[in-house]
Amino acid sequence: HLRFGEDVAVLASVALLSHAYGITATAPRLTPRQRNDAVATLARAVGAQGLVRGQFRDLHDAEEAQQLDAVIATNQLKTGSLFTAALEVAALLAGADRARTRDLQGFACELGLAFQLLDDIADGLTPEQTGKDCQQDGAKATVVSLLGQHAAH
Repeated sequence: HLRFGEDVAVLASVALLSHAYGITATAPRLTPRQRNDAVATLARAVGAQGLVRGQFRDLHDAEEAQQLDAVIATNQLKTGSLFTAALEVAALLAGADRARTRDLQGFACELGLAFQLLDDIADGLTPEQTGKDCQQDGAKATVVSLLGQHAAH
């Protein structure tokens, strides 16, 4: 978004997401059932139950988002759902049983939260330190802003 603008970044993300669905839906080595299940998993992660819901909460639930558990729940939706979907699809394709899949889902959710925490910490740094725009979170509540940078580590 720094080089081409926010509008192009949004359009690029839509194009990449669409491409991911296309690749998944036509993957030649997958059975029709695996393709359907993988596409359904991706749709759930990105749609109104996952990323979209988390981003909406992040943008519009300012009062509720002042609570740590609400911030964590939002992060699980907007970031954790994507990591979870990736490992759910991997588990599906590997033929993992339910217990192993649940373990992978738990790991993926924690990994998504860690990724979001790292992003929030980086937001407090300078562009010279990170190579990207910083201070984008502004007055928005994050785990870092609620607990402090030291506690968030």
